[in-house]
Amino acid sequence: MIKRVALLLTILLLSFSSPVLAAEQGSGVIEGQLVNDTAGGSSVAGQTVTLTTYLNDVETGNSTAKSGADGRFVFNGLSTASSNSYDIKLRYQEAEYFGELLTFADNETTKSTVLTVYDSTSSDGAVSVTSAF
Repeated sequence: MIKRVALLLTILLLSFSSPVLAAEQGSGVIEGQLVNDTAGGSSVAGQTVTLTTYLNDVETGNSTAKSGADGRFVFNGLSTASSNSYDIKLRYQEAEYFGELLTFADNETTKSTVLTVYDSTSSDGAVSVTSAF
C-alpha cells in the first residue's frame, strides 16, 4: 500500500514539474505588412496570414491574423526565448508566399517583416526575365 501511495505521489509531482513543450505565452510581437508589388495591383486587405511556431526546430503550432486595409498584421504574446522561431506564410491569388525565419535576439521583443506579393496573370506580356544567372 505504501509503495502505491509513493508511486502516486511521484507521478503527481512529476506532472506538475514537467516542462511545457509548446511555446509559452510571452511578450514578443511580430508585426508585418503585405505589399503588392504589381503595378496597379489589387488590395492586400483582409488576407489571412499564418504564423508557424517552432520550438527547437520542431513545429508546435499555427495561428492566423487578418491584414488590415494597409496590409499590416500583428501577432502578439510570442515567446522570445532563443529556442523559438517563427515563419510567416500567405496564400494570395492561388500562390504561396513565405517570409524569412524569424527569431528574437536577447532583450528583443519586436520583429518586423514585409511580405511582397504579386497579382497572378495569364498574360505572357506581363512576365519577363531580367537576368538568368
